[in-house]
Amino acid sequence: MEMNGIRMGEGMVYNQTVIEAKTDRNVSFTANMNNTMLNDWWTAFLRNDQAAHVYINIRGVAEYSGTECDFIIAEEEAEASICILNGTISYRFYIPIL
Repeated sequence: MEMNGIRMGEGMVYNQTVIEAKTDRNVSFTANMNNTMLNDWWTAFLRNDQAAHVYINIRGVAEYSGTECDFIIAEEEAEASICILNGTISYRFYIPIL
């Protein structure tokens, strides 16, 4: 996950998940924020008129017959705006995964 070009965190699936062919399955993951980058992000946020450009890249790894394949599940960009002085917050984020 990047916000205003600053890598703020990453996620991980902690348990291997097997998805059988022609089936659906929910896969949960945890995203961890790197709080040591908050000062850099805050500076970029203020310079960007109090807007956060968020970029999310969700990738997967599949193993078949001993061969691993890395693939993109979803990539999305969104913008979150926070105007501290007037208390306005607007946020839009949707990741369609088909």
